[in-house]
Amino acid sequence: METKYARKGSAVYAALAATKLHPSADTLYRDLQKVYPSISRTTVYANLTKLREEGSVICVGVVDGRERFDANTSPHPHFICDQCGTVLDVEGLPKPPSLDRQAEEHNPIHVSYHELVFRGLCDACAACEK
Repeated sequence: METKYARKGSAVYAALAATKLHPSADTLYRDLQKVYPSISRTTVYANLTKLREEGSVICVGVVDGRERFDANTSPHPHFICDQCGTVLDVEGLPKPPSLDRQAEEHNPIHVSYHELVFRGLCDACAACEK
């Protein structure tokens, strides 16, 4: 039998998996409160921590002091807008297979994986700058 806590934990993952917006824990909490009015901020944070530890979600970066999360754990680059904080998946880039090896060749390190994050202005913010 599924407990109320397990149901809410599953809801945290489902809410994250259903969006490409890379939300913060607070954003997930506000969204989940609409469906689960009794859910606590602590439950959301605890479940995100557990999901991250088991590898079901990743943190893609920190924007305005808040970690942003993604349920898509396959290796892929992200873009973070320096003005509005939007986080986007970057599509269509090949993963250079030699990048990890090159890093190891030039440094005293052993690379397991790498993350790639682009920063700048999204189209909307760039248009406002003009």
